[in-house]
Amino acid sequence: MEGKDFVIYLLLYAVGMSYFILLTYRDPTLFSMTVAYALMAVISLLALLHTKSDEPFYQDLNREQILWGLFAVVILLVVGAFFNGLFGGANLLRSVLYYVKPSAYLSVELGASSIVFAFFSDMVYQVCAVATAEELLKFGFITELEKRYHYWWIVLIPIALWAGYHMIQSYPNALYAIPAFISGVVLLLELKHTKNIMVLILSHGTYNTVCIAAEYMRNPPELPLFPPHFGSSDILLLGLAACWITFFFAPGIRRK
Repeated sequence: MEGKDFVIYLLLYAVGMSYFILLTYRDPTLFSMTVAYALMAVISLLALLHTKSDEPFYQDLNREQILWGLFAVVILLVVGAFFNGLFGGANLLRSVLYYVKPSAYLSVELGASSIVFAFFSDMVYQVCAVATAEELLKFGFITELEKRYHYWWIVLIPIALWAGYHMIQSYPNALYAIPAFISGVVLLLELKHTKNIMVLILSHGTYNTVCIAAEYMRNPPELPLFPPHFGSSDILLLGLAACWITFFFAPGIRRK
């Protein structure tokens, strides 16, 4: 694997997942989910290192890739809004991809101090745990299948499985597999254009974060907006959020 950015990414991932494992160990449901995402990402990385099928897709981030990543987020939001409206959903910004229930609604037990820091927790969790694990797993399947079988449609198989996973985990309406599949195709096209797996993780995590932000505005948790005092967990979380935001968006300023 090439690119200094990816090395930094792995270090941020290790710190972030360690934080969430320590944060959630008292809640069996969220803890088991966090560990499952961590295992999914680690096993996918080991498989990719073994096959070396991912080599062309690791490079440092640049401005054009980040802009493509944000453009993909807009497309995902449009797809989600269309199908939510079509299926009669009251919330057009409801995610058509699976995401963990916003931790603000669990963080009363986990010790969230405010709405702002609960949202920071969700944002970092979506990028670090959810988007990383899902995109690495799907990416591994796609690149390996392309390497072994030279049929254009073969890459649609992991996308279809990914869409089915989201349908089972998230929604009683099986038709939601359709927008999930379309979203997977959008992310696949983004991968083909940018040749960078980190851009997919950025798009997936940002999309989930926007949908969660909309849910916060619709149903804010019963917490103060800002913390009455800063604890050690708040300071660490603020640092993690700042590191992830800087990692993904600073290259857009300093690199063309």
